[in-house]
Amino acid sequence: MTRTDFFFGVAVTVSAVAVYKICHFLQEPSIEDMEARASASMAEKSGDDSIITVFGFDAAGAHSASAKGVLDASPFVMYVELYCRMIGQPYTKVGCIAAESRFRPRNKLPVANVCGVMLDDSTKIIEAIQKHAGTKKDLDAGLDEEQRAIAKLVGNTLSQSLFWSMLYNKFNTHRGRDVFRRQLSDLKIFAPLRPVISALAFRQMHAQLIGQGIARYPRVQVIERALEDIAALCQILGSKPFILGDRPSSVDALLYAMLVLVFEDHELQADLSSTKDIYPNLAAYVERMKKRYVPELDLSNTTTNTGS
Repeated sequence: MTRTDFFFGVAVTVSAVAVYKICHFLQEPSIEDMEARASASMAEKSGDDSIITVFGFDAAGAHSASAKGVLDASPFVMYVELYCRMIGQPYTKVGCIAAESRFRPRNKLPVANVCGVMLDDSTKIIEAIQKHAGTKKDLDAGLDEEQRAIAKLVGNTLSQSLFWSMLYNKFNTHRGRDVFRRQLSDLKIFAPLRPVISALAFRQMHAQLIGQGIARYPRVQVIERALEDIAALCQILGSKPFILGDRPSSVDALLYAMLVLVFEDHELQADLSSTKDIYPNLAAYVERMKKRYVPELDLSNTTTNTGS
């Protein structure tokens, strides 16, 4: 093979790949394909089918702020964990690294094995846990229609508004990206791959934040929006022991999960953590929930929790 033939072959190959990529990019995804991906079931199981196993980003007690009541880097993983604790349901927590993503068709956490049924949506997981636990442990059984409506609005504020501001702080700020790079280093990932993984993660998360809309605004407006959400939650809680009154409900599990990250994850949520001093009722609420449901954390890699 001559030098000219070699370079001609390389040029043809590169051109073919480029044409394929362009055609793939321009191809309109079918509604059927999108629905199939969204409805994909988990082909593989993991965990013991005889118990409840919750898969999160962090193993039990492994988060840097675990001593302050942060059970996981994801508030939605924490939501499931705290719900189990609130109803006294034993569960096992397992840290799920990227290599274990084979049973995540939607590439999201939490994932849970609820006595043989694999689920990957926090709401569906809690519904399955509640069904397994029985009606006597239903935290929302005594709620009236108004309380259920308030719980719905609080839940939407947390998951559809405040969460995205927190995610913005994690992936669209210099501080958040530095923390992510350090976490990759802690995972002992092959050094030359770290910049590639970081770039892909930042690009993917930025696309999600753009799609949601929050990354289309300057950072100062993102923080203002989050502060308004926290102020609204302060007003709704008032002097009540729990968000809906004298008894805890399932939305308290999500409220704690979001607020404890805001208050205690100082590296990622530095712009919001000062609200702990501004709204003493919210700070007292988090401490009350922490003392009741997260009194101590076993700092082993995998532990069984029984709630309280």
